[in-house]
Amino acid sequence: MASAASIVESAGFTIAEAGGTAMRLVPRRPLRPGLYDVEIAFASSRLSDVGFDFEYGAGERARLRTIPLAYLGQGRYRSVCDVPEPLQAIVVQTDTLGERPSIAGFRVARLGPLARLRLLGGRAFELLRRDPRALFAAFRRYRAGVVRGDVIVSRRGNDTQAGDYETWLATFDDDPARDAPYYRERLAGSATLPSFAIFLALDRFDPEKLDRTVVALQAQFHEAWELHLVAGAELKPQFAELAAGPERDRRIRLLVGQEGDDPATGLNDALTQTHADWVLRLDAGDILRPHALATIGLAIAESTVDLVYSDEDQIDRNGRRHTPRFKPDWSPDLLRSWNYLGRVTAWNTETLRRLGGWRQGFGAARDHDVNLRATEQVAADRIRHVAKVLVHVEDGGADPARPSDPAAAEASARAVSEHLRRIGRPGQVEPIAGRSILRIRYAIPAPPPLVSIIVPTRDRLPLLRGCLNSILEKTAYASFELIVVDNASREPETLRYLATVAVDRRVRVLPYPGPFNFSAINNFAVAQACGSVIALVNNDIEVLAPDWLTEMVGHALRPEIGCVGARLLYPDGTVQHAGIVLGLGGLAGHAHKGLPGGAPGYVGRAIAACNVSAVTAACLVVRRSVYEEVGGLNEELAVAFNDVDFCLKVLRAGYLNLWTPFAELRHHESASRGAEISRDQAQRFGREIELVKRRWGPALRRDPYYSRELTALREDYSLRP
Repeated sequence: MASAASIVESAGFTIAEAGGTAMRLVPRRPLRPGLYDVEIAFASSRLSDVGFDFEYGAGERARLRTIPLAYLGQGRYRSVCDVPEPLQAIVVQTDTLGERPSIAGFRVARLGPLARLRLLGGRAFELLRRDPRALFAAFRRYRAGVVRGDVIVSRRGNDTQAGDYETWLATFDDDPARDAPYYRERLAGSATLPSFAIFLALDRFDPEKLDRTVVALQAQFHEAWELHLVAGAELKPQFAELAAGPERDRRIRLLVGQEGDDPATGLNDALTQTHADWVLRLDAGDILRPHALATIGLAIAESTVDLVYSDEDQIDRNGRRHTPRFKPDWSPDLLRSWNYLGRVTAWNTETLRRLGGWRQGFGAARDHDVNLRATEQVAADRIRHVAKVLVHVEDGGADPARPSDPAAAEASARAVSEHLRRIGRPGQVEPIAGRSILRIRYAIPAPPPLVSIIVPTRDRLPLLRGCLNSILEKTAYASFELIVVDNASREPETLRYLATVAVDRRVRVLPYPGPFNFSAINNFAVAQACGSVIALVNNDIEVLAPDWLTEMVGHALRPEIGCVGARLLYPDGTVQHAGIVLGLGGLAGHAHKGLPGGAPGYVGRAIAACNVSAVTAACLVVRRSVYEEVGGLNEELAVAFNDVDFCLKVLRAGYLNLWTPFAELRHHESASRGAEISRDQAQRFGREIELVKRRWGPALRRDPYYSRELTALREDYSLRP
């Protein structure tokens, strides 16, 4: 077999060092601009992560641009992508347990006019079939010379479906059997590995389920564990053989309580008795993967943490894995919506003891209550998400999209209510009918603060009238001023309407002459606004829910919150905006775009208030003090991505951004500005994209509220191809 160096050299490249497991593939001469077909194959077909960056410029001017990849199977990846300027190198990033993978094939070809036409035509037909709106967006980007994942070879030429978890497992999943030597070597080389106590509370004796959990524990690479079986007195006879058997594992301990005891009592007894450093809670039937405790233990040994959680999936009685839950990094608002930490969650033993352990009376919500209390005491940077599937949960686990047991829902609501009182954020907590989701209506002080609603506009009277009338007639929050910024409207009907609406004492019309610049217009209006809270609203927005502003202001007044975004629907009722995900298409995209309006989305993310990296400025609420602290909107970004830039500045200032599904409005997206397909508009769009990439390049590579196991090519939370 040819060496990796010779394979790369045959394509006109050489391999250079890039640090870690990355490789720089350097062409003999910089590649000239154009559309390129790039394919790379690795000797190993089981890589946990592969990424491409294109490197432009040199020295201090060097910069990287992430390129979307499609997986073709058998270790092969392909991308058809735009090179807008001379390309200096291709940087290949991998995550393969510290080892650089071997390249088995490499091809780079510049596409001629016919090949380009065939490719673009096929992609256009696919987008037209799926969503004409996506076709228009792709055309605008292509005219701008920016290919953001639209011109990409799909793995099978169609959308990724839920059944593709089997493909993901075969492609990206860990292989503990193969990697056992690696884990054992790392475990042997670490002097600070923690020990673990696994607490398993039993309300009935199911030997088959219990055996699955115990066998999985006994197969752990990291053997410093003990299992505490917590059972009521009525189960003591069934456990007699387990407790007395001569071949029983001495790491398994049985704690039998008094008849009628709350399970929390037994868990706390186990907490008192254990000498382990960390505690996990499992249910009978849960199957820890062989590298689970090793992975968590190494994460603890290599960083300063007090709480660790991982991804998970479900498993049926035939051993088929399905329904993965790829979780976000720490999201306090998502935890208040439901206990998304799930299993596996590992707590520092001393932290649990300081909290007093589990509280009685919380039933199935006892872990939700513990997590809320623990995260009150633990700094955010000491909460660690291990982005690996480390446990298989039996079918029927907690699901935010499904109805909850009424008692469990009430207990979770009580746990969250008490949590809010402890942290000084009063609010009313309500279970959502038919879901295992909680809604929090945060208290607003009396008198409520004045909100300045800013609506830039230029003509397009039907849109403007629908927007302003819906705000004035439907908004239940009374303390607001409506500032309409007229950017040189010329149509007589529009001017007459503006004069009429200005009679309303809640409305001010401010003239703003000159070219359209969304950022400059809003900064101009904020400087003249009277409110302590700012609401940016497009003129193609219509209010649907009267409490939209009450909901958003309640969140925006929380001192830790920066930007608050709303649930925006297309006129056909499908989702237009459920938060912004960084990295989609190479820069950013809207979460769950096109999802049916009532659907829960990925693991309930479309129906639960949660933290996000950014929200659209089509409807964004923020405290004026925060707006001014970060310098407002960037006026270099006249139209595109000024909201992403603004939200990232807010994050950098130390605030959390939030999206809520309980503020619902209709959005006629970009209706007031048209399709933007002129040459000048396309060039401006391209300049603004490159400006955002230069400023926020590293942040755009990975969204902490998204998962690398989900696609960066679409906005539907499907698995990565």
